[in-house]
Parts: sequence; structure tokens; C-alpha cells
Amino acid sequence: MNAKFIMIMLDAIFGINAVYAQTNLKTQLRVKDSLLFDAVLKTCDLKQVEATFAADFQYSQDKGDGKASNLTSRTEFVGNIARRCAVKTAQFQVRRELVAGSDAASLVAPDYATQSGIQRFYLSAGVQPEALVEESHFTRIWKLQKGDWQISREMDYQIATHDPQEAAAKNDPLYKQVTAADSSLFAAYNQRNITEFKKWFARNLEFYHDKGGLSHYTDNMENFEKHFQDAANFSRRELVQGSQQVYPLNGYGALEIGVHRFYTSLNCKEQLTATANFINVWHQENGRWQLARVISYDHR
Repeated sequence: MNAKFIMIMLDAIFGINAVYAQTNLKTQLRVKDSLLFDAVLKTCDLKQVEATFAADFQYSQDKGDGKASNLTSRTEFVGNIARRCAVKTAQFQVRRELVAGSDAASLVAPDYATQSGIQRFYLSAGVQPEALVEESHFTRIWKLQKGDWQISREMDYQIATHDPQEAAAKNDPLYKQVTAADSSLFAAYNQRNITEFKKWFARNLEFYHDKGGLSHYTDNMENFEKHFQDAANFSRRELVQGSQQVYPLNGYGALEIGVHRFYTSLNCKEQLTATANFINVWHQENGRWQLARVISYDHR
């Protein structure tokens, strides 16, 4: 058995293991999701509810009504559920449905994972037929705590369409602003302009990376500055056309989802070195856009 054959076999085995791990993670989070909504809407099991949320949990919801949405803390969020359970009656029933095939999950660090999908909420009142009252896109960051996955962040956006391109509404001012910000950010990256590059990141930056884990503003800016100063370490970013989606976060900014590629130069010849998915949370303040949260995952 030669060395090349062994390497091929190892690549195949690790590839199968990676697919299995990803599928297993998706199943685990789907089960946790189901248990959470059973506890919230059916059994009112507040112990189960509390066990699902990390101590630093924060929630943001855009209802599409033009009203500003604020971050909700764990204490307030669980308290709202408790108050709803206290006045729950048999006359009004709420059912939540995870749209089949819409959910995705990915490990972004050993102790962090992202989950996204589309959910629908139905209300039945007395003898009236069940009616769809909300459809929304959710994005969560899960944190592994003592062997158990807990939700650390959740952002919900009410949607009116299943078509990502229609949801993005390319002719919408928000889409144009966010895509322009993305373009300017990575123009600075490709040009190695560290001064301009730094301007696009908020000081409270949280950067989740499936290879590097969680990092913050200072560490990232120091690493990028070293990267830019190394003339031999050329890198160029390219956005995959058609992959970009933008959703409003009313009162805060916007959510950007997409796929990008990174190229390096070897012997004066450019070559593709990585393709990855990304989720960016942009904060707008006084007309200025900055990245507050970055999730970079599924590097391949």
C-alpha cells in the first residue's frame, strides 16, 4: 500500500467524518429547538426553557412593522415566557412549525455553532380554524456549556417571501447601503489599507470563526495589521455573485449573509485557498455602518 493511496483513504475518511459531524450537529440542534418550543408553547416547562439559554443570551426581533427593536436580555426574555404561561388558556393555542428543509447548522468553533432556518407560528382561537400569524427567518449562535448546547444569541426577522433575492430586494436602499459597505470594507482588505479597514469594525466586535474560535476587536486588528505588513502574504477576497442576502434589523442595522472566496499568490500566480460562508451583523449609527458581529464558517 503506497503513501499516495493512504493519503487518499485518509482524506476520504476525514471527509466522511466531517459530513457525519455536521449532520449530527444539525440533528442535535433540531432536537434542542423542538424541546424548547414544546416547553414554551405546550408544557410551560420553565426549567427546560431556562436550561436552553446561556447566561449571556440576547435576543433581537424585527417584526417588519418599522418600529425599532432592542436587545432583550435572558432575564427579560424568560420572564416574558413565564408571564405568558401564567395567563395561558385553552381557548387560544399557538403552534410553531420549523419549515422542512429550511434549517442549517455549522460548527464555527469547538464550543460555538450557528443555526438558521425559517419558522411559522399558527394561532387557533376557540372554534376558529388555525391561522398563520407569523413567518420569520431565525439565526442563532449556540454555545457548548458542560457538554450541553445553549443559545447565546438569536436574531429573528419577519419575512414575506421565500425567495432570498426578493427578500434582499436589490433595488432597496438598505441592500445598496450594506452591499456598498461590504464592498468598501474588502476593497481596503484587498489594498492592504489597514487605516481604512479598521474603520468598518465596531469596538465591541465579536468574531466567530470555525478555525480560530471567538475573537474580538483588538486581536483581529493586530492580526490584520501583521498580515498587511507581510509583503509575501498576499490575499484577495472575492464575493460569490448571487450569494449575498440582506435583511433589516430595525433600530439597529442589518443582517448580511453570503459566500466569499479568498485567493493567495504563489510564484506570481493567484490560486484559490478558501471558500467560506459568512453572516455579518451591521450596526448603523449616525449614518455610519460598522460590523458588530461576524460569523465565518464552513471553510473549504
